[in-house]
Amino acid sequence: MTTLTITITTANQEQMDANVNAFAMATGYKPTVQDENGDTVANPISAEQHSRAQVTQYISSNVSRYVTESKIAEARVTAAEMLESAIEGVTIE
Repeated sequence: MTTLTITITTANQEQMDANVNAFAMATGYKPTVQDENGDTVANPISAEQHSRAQVTQYISSNVSRYVTESKIAEARVTAAEMLESAIEGVTIE
């Protein structure tokens, strides 16, 4: 198994926290949620956890789409080659 590591460097922890919080909020993070009783409580998922999950999902979705599109393109080429080969000797008189 291989690993992809993305490092984000900021001048200080305050700036890092601001970046993480801004990204989390931009991707739908809520610092508070409702529990099973309908009470508002602190979100058990931190902004950092949410942000990591969002980046992972983004990369996964794009890789999946790329692989799918590549396979479709390969299949089209193969199908065209097979069709060309199949009709190569056919003549209509």
